[in-house]
Amino acid sequence: METGTKVQIAAAVFFLIMALLLGAWAGAAITGAQKDREIEEILGLNSTLHTEITTKSNRVRSLSSSLKDLSDENTRLSDLIIELKNRPTKVEYVTRVETVVIPEVRTETFEKPPKEYLFELNPDLPVARFSYDAEAEEPYGFETYSLTFRNSIVISERNSTALLQISSEKSPDTFVEVPIDELTVDYVEEQRLFEPHVGAGLTFGAGVQPDLMGSLFVSFIHPTKNVDTVGLRVAANGSNVHFVFDAVGYNVGHHIPVFTDLWLHAGAGVDIRATPYGHVSLGTKF
Repeated sequence: METGTKVQIAAAVFFLIMALLLGAWAGAAITGAQKDREIEEILGLNSTLHTEITTKSNRVRSLSSSLKDLSDENTRLSDLIIELKNRPTKVEYVTRVETVVIPEVRTETFEKPPKEYLFELNPDLPVARFSYDAEAEEPYGFETYSLTFRNSIVISERNSTALLQISSEKSPDTFVEVPIDELTVDYVEEQRLFEPHVGAGLTFGAGVQPDLMGSLFVSFIHPTKNVDTVGLRVAANGSNVHFVFDAVGYNVGHHIPVFTDLWLHAGAGVDIRATPYGHVSLGTKF
C-alpha cells in the first residue's frame, strides 16, 4: 500500500473517531439540557421561599479521616455504618447535622398562677401547656406535646443544602423552620495517587508517516479519578511498533452518559526506527 494511501486512511479513521466523539458529546449535551429543563419545571411548581436553608461546600476526604473527625462519644458514625442492614461496598458521603433549638422565652414568672400558659420554643412551636382552674377538683393541669422533626438534605458531589423543620403535636400541620448550627458533608474519595491502571485503545501517531495502531497502556499517577499523568504505551499495527510516553490523560467518558470509561491520552514517543512521533490515544481501562 502506498504511503499516501495509508496517510489518507489513517486520517479518515482519526476524523471518524473525532466525529463519533463530537456526536456523543452533542447527544449528551442535548440529553442533559432536556433533563435540566424538566428539573427546572418541577422546581418551578414550588414557589415556597425558605428562610433557614443552610448550604455548605462538601469536603473531599478519605473515609477513615471523615469517621475520625465526625465521630464523638455520643454518635460514632462508624457504628452507624456497621449497623446498616445491607452493608455498603462503598461509602460515598458522610454527613452530620447539628442544631440547638433555643426557646425565645427561657424564664417566665407570675405573682399567681395564670389560667393557661403555653411553653413555646417560638410563637408557632408549643412544647407544653399549663392550666389552672380554681373551681376544679384538680385545679392544676400540665400537658406536653410531641415534636416532629423533618430534616431535608440535598447532597450533590460538590455542595449540599439542608433544611430543618419542626412541628408541634398541638399544631401538627404547621412546620417551623429552625436554623442549622452545623452542616458537615464529606465526599469520600478513596482514589490512590499512585496505582498502575492497565487499558487498551487506538493510537494515532502524528509524524513523518502518520499511523493508526492498536495499543496497550499502563498509567501510574492519578491526581483525581478522571485525570491520569505519567504512563507508558506500546502501539502497533502490521508494519510498525511505537513506544509512547503518555504525559496526560482525561476521562472524557465522565461527560458522556453511555461511555463512562473513555480515556483520551496525549503523549510522545518513537517507533522501532527511532523516528519521533506525537501521539493521541483513545481507549478504556480493564
